[in-house]
This record gives sequence, structure tokens and C-alpha cells, in this order.
Amino acid sequence: MKANELKLNNYIQDRFGKQVWVYQLSNLGDENIINEESYPPYYKPIPITQEWLFKLGFQDDDVIEEGFIMGYYLIYTDLENDENEFALIQGEEGYYLAEEREECWLTAFTSPKPFQYIHEIQNAFFLLTGIELKIKK
Repeated sequence: MKANELKLNNYIQDRFGKQVWVYQLSNLGDENIINEESYPPYYKPIPITQEWLFKLGFQDDDVIEEGFIMGYYLIYTDLENDENEFALIQGEEGYYLAEEREECWLTAFTSPKPFQYIHEIQNAFFLLTGIELKIKK
């Protein structure tokens, strides 16, 4: 993970595996500072897990498609009306983000590689919706 991949409000972990919320990012020439600590080697990305997806508000919706079970997680940006649905779909090499539009799923965010880490999904979701994915209480 490179420091320039991060933005405020991302979740990462410290070298001991403890969850860290990014509240400060600074670039001091050759040195990057995250939350008042030099980077690297103090921080690393959080791999995508079902536990983390649930923390961020995704709902499990495993589906069977043509005989294959796919990890399929849904999140809505308009919870009151169950609208603006996004799906995070698990592939062999990572996760893909798709958006439902008029009963048709569209790949909402194309990337040269599938998402592997929580901060990548947070950043893509924010770019598409303007909404931060934060831990739900």
C-alpha cells in the first residue's frame, strides 16, 4: 500500500494488526505522515473480509449463478427507499463493484485489478456516491 492511495476516513491497520482510522495525512517531501506517524513501516492495508464488509454496512446476499456460488454483498445509498443499490461481487482474484440501474447491473468502477483491500473499496465508493463508508454502530 502506498501512502498516495489513502485518503482521510480510510481504515487501515498498524503493524500489530490494530484497526486505525486515518484522520491526518501529510506529505513532507520525502516523508509521508499518517496520524502523526511516519509511513512506512507502521501501517498496512486491511484485506477485504466478510466481517469488514458487514462493519461498513454491506449485507450478505450469496447467490448461485450457473452452478457457481459467488460472494455477493449489497449496500444502499438510500436506505429509506431501498434505492441506489451497489453490489460488491467476489471474483477469483478479488472484488468488483457494480451498480444497479433500472433492473440492470453495471460495472460501476473499472480498475486494472480487482479490489483486495478495504481502503480501495472506500475510495471507489466515495468517488461514485460522495458517501464515506464508515463503521456502522
